[in-house]
Amino acid sequence: MAIDLAVELIQATVQLEAPYGDGARNVGTGFLVEAPGPDGRPRVVLVTAEHVLMLMPGQIMTIGYRAVNIDGAWKFQPQSVEIRNGATALWVTAARPRCGRNRSHRQCHGEQ
Repeated sequence: MAIDLAVELIQATVQLEAPYGDGARNVGTGFLVEAPGPDGRPRVVLVTAEHVLMLMPGQIMTIGYRAVNIDGAWKFQPQSVEIRNGATALWVTAARPRCGRNRSHRQCHGEQ
């Protein structure tokens, strides 16, 4: 069976949103990738910019998935996901050096 890359990319891209409480909402995007967990078992990981989650004020965000119906039409499927337990974030960020103003990109990232 041939893989339709366009369909795979659309299904892997998700909308992330959370209300601010005043009628406005914070909206970002992310994508889903399959990556092994620490135990080697497969898992799906959400990848997004750190500020997207940091700026979401509440405990819950909505992930909006896109799926293809049997008739070929796209369907938006939102699902609520807990992102905080009290003040504790339930996500992890990639370990990376923080670059200061006096360091070049190459110096910061160890490039020759």
